[in-house]
Amino acid sequence: MHLADQRVVAALESAATISAGLFTGAALYITLVEQPARFKSSAEASKRHFQHTYPLAARMQANLALVAGGSSLVLALLKKSTRYYIATAAFLSIPVYTIACIFPINNRLLSGKDQDADGHDVWSLLRKWGLLHIPRVVAAAAGFGALVVGRKA
Repeated sequence: MHLADQRVVAALESAATISAGLFTGAALYITLVEQPARFKSSAEASKRHFQHTYPLAARMQANLALVAGGSSLVLALLKKSTRYYIATAAFLSIPVYTIACIFPINNRLLSGKDQDADGHDVWSLLRKWGLLHIPRVVAAAAGFGALVVGRKA
């Protein structure tokens, strides 16, 4: 492999690993710290907090997932390594899962109503949201782990 090719691969590996690590850390923080803290306030305050933090976190995490997944995909195609295919699958599945499973709850929580049309209250929506967020953490940890394991120092 030429030196220029090695530099491209190294840059892709760094981009994939750093963005995967940042995504995983953010998802873990949300699940272990931010989500439980929501239940320490009133329903109104918790919903308002979600409405303020969610859009910021969503933009950041969407970009990180796409960089991690896209970089991993290019590496998988170049290097034909299982670890890059695992990372690609993990990080590109996260946005799909989020859109399919979590967006409906996000939309309810982001609405100005205290209850959605089905009568779910804020607490039940937040509990469900928290449970649905866990697979994102698991997928991210698997993808990040795949990138880190086997990486040359």
